[in-house]
Amino acid sequence: MSAVFCKRVEEEVARRAAESEYSSAMSSFVGYVTQALVLLNHPVAWPMLLAWVMSIASMEGINCLLAGRARRHYQDEQAMSRYLRMHGLGTFLCGLCWGSSAWLPGLEADSLPFIVNIFVMVVVSALSINILCLNWRALAGFNFGLLAPTLVKNAMQGTRLSWVICLLILLAFGFIQAYGYKVRRLVRSEIRGRFSTERLTQDLQAKNEELTAALSVIERTASEDPLTKCLNRRALQERFGRQGSRRKSDAQAYGVIMIDADHFKAVNDAHGHDAGDQVLVALVQRVHAQLRLTDACARWGGEEFVCMIAEVDEAGLLATAERIRAGIDDAPILLTNATALQVTASMGVALLLPHDELEDAVARADGALYRAKHGGRNRVCR
Repeated sequence: MSAVFCKRVEEEVARRAAESEYSSAMSSFVGYVTQALVLLNHPVAWPMLLAWVMSIASMEGINCLLAGRARRHYQDEQAMSRYLRMHGLGTFLCGLCWGSSAWLPGLEADSLPFIVNIFVMVVVSALSINILCLNWRALAGFNFGLLAPTLVKNAMQGTRLSWVICLLILLAFGFIQAYGYKVRRLVRSEIRGRFSTERLTQDLQAKNEELTAALSVIERTASEDPLTKCLNRRALQERFGRQGSRRKSDAQAYGVIMIDADHFKAVNDAHGHDAGDQVLVALVQRVHAQLRLTDACARWGGEEFVCMIAEVDEAGLLATAERIRAGIDDAPILLTNATALQVTASMGVALLLPHDELEDAVARADGALYRAKHGGRNRVCR
């Protein structure tokens, strides 16, 4: 396990220990006040009971304040280490106050209050296992303090029965610690399991995000031209296929514009292929500037590009192609070496017929492009 994981486990153990002690200290008055009320009607003087109740209340109040502060600072390793040590001492003194009821004068004069007192201490001792199990010092300290007065009292009597009672008390103390150890291991195992699950979930989420990002990159790489970043030929064909049913039901047709950069070979020959690549990138940017979000542009091959225009008639298709042509011819393309090249493009357009495949319309647009080239270039033909 990593140090960070172990630290989180210890922080959660400390937090739960503080929470349990705080809740216990806040509610323990029910036990000792009820015990005092039972003893009040029997041969135990009320001033002694009041002093006994006040001693327990004082210790529980101190423990409550310490636990309340620890709940707010459980991520401070040094502060929690100090608290856990003080917690052991505090619970020992609290247990000693509880157990001192065995020394209340007159308690043994009546068997009923004596039995009630023993019963309450047994219940308190049993409850302490779950409340204090996460801090073995606190569990051992509380139960030792709780049982010590009865142990000492019986040892002082020196009878055979009293020695048997002492042995039973020691066995009970050992059983409580053994059971507390088992419960502590179970709770710590549950905490480690929960944190391991959280960490696994976070790792899976991170891996899923990485995979999603990687798939997005792969999908984008597979569908775009690496140089110009517009769609590639396959991606345009797939997009055409996805829009097939819609295209056939629309009142307006779809059209294609085939674009070819004029004298592109001369650019490569005169300025190099890097300059030619820059020209193509700039040309695509100018084409995209004239398209709508519903339109698409793809590199068909070399310096040829095909635009698919949605919901357009012949006049609108020609107008769009003319805007693209004018946008390309509008200003020289500035290369990285500060050379300015005036670039033009020839275009052929064709409407998609209801049962056309994309290649059918592209073939007609290619024929129109051929006429534009032979008609003087930098023009649109249909």
